Amino acid sequence: MILLAGRLVLAVVFVVAGVAKLLDRTKTRESLIQFGAPPKLAPAAAIVLPAVELVAAVLLVPTATARAGALLALALLLAFVAAVGRSLARGERPDCNCFGAIHSEPISRSTLVRNFALVAVAAALVAAGPGKSIGSLDGGTVLAVAASLAGALLLGLTWFNWELFKQNGRLLTRVRALEETVGAPPTFTIPGPADKIGGLAVGDLVPDLELATADGGVRSVRELAIASATPVAFVFTSPGCTGCDQLTERMPTLRDELDGTLEPVLLVNGHGPHVAATAAQGLPLLVQEDREAIFAFSVGAVPAAVVVDQEGRVASETVMGPDAVEGLLLRMKAVPELNVIESVGGVR
Repeated sequence: MILLAGRLVLAVVFVVAGVAKLLDRTKTRESLIQFGAPPKLAPAAAIVLPAVELVAAVLLVPTATARAGALLALALLLAFVAAVGRSLARGERPDCNCFGAIHSEPISRSTLVRNFALVAVAAALVAAGPGKSIGSLDGGTVLAVAASLAGALLLGLTWFNWELFKQNGRLLTRVRALEETVGAPPTFTIPGPADKIGGLAVGDLVPDLELATADGGVRSVRELAIASATPVAFVFTSPGCTGCDQLTERMPTLRDELDGTLEPVLLVNGHGPHVAATAAQGLPLLVQEDREAIFAFSVGAVPAAVVVDQEGRVASETVMGPDAVEGLLLRMKAVPELNVIESVGGVR
């Protein structure tokens, strides 16, 4: 009976995980890239992984195939443990996306503990066999199993409601903070000198700063602007910044809307999976080692953006916040000459 219960628990876990991942393949693909999957293979893996999870769930139910299902489940769980352990050892905390559209949170030690518990169940099934078949149970046992599953479902719903309650609490806290600071963009503040956080002045020559490219080369920021066929919008982002993630997801569509009038180039801070995920979207980017471009351009918070003309000079005010960045880029599309640029104080 214990082995049968273990089979049913594993089957339910893998059904929920597989279906949820298929319902949010975009998030599944991003999560796989963050865990180190090659960006080119991630779209296919985002379909194959949940499909394999569903196959494992189906195999676990019949007694005849339960051991094969447990073996497949054990292999998947050990792969999950290895991926999570590797990321934690590197100090990275990507979203686990364990249950896709239903629930996703940054990995932690509790993620490892949960997976090890499931590994123990799968290993017991592989070693001891599938246990009783569902068809061999008498009425009283079926009722007891149904009651147990109902209790597990109730516990699951309680947990889900608690997580939803906590999320709503976090959202209310953010809304309250925004209400208290009306007009402040939802950005991630960059520590730096207090008098050097407003951005470079219009007409200033941009720093001749060399940054790494996504393919491992080196490119000068100023030379990139001068060599471009259109003005360049340098967009500053950093990992761990919600506004940056939202803006990065929007950038491919925004780039299409600009229709070649302006070329956005992302200046991404730090190396890691987020760089590969951004490059996979086909966006031009340069990589900062430790915010050197952010400091060189006197940017006080991210996401931020500034437009540079083909002489390598600043052609717009520096704006901060995802909405402000998007507004600047779309506004620049309608500006026929770079020496006529809207600003907060009027027109310059």
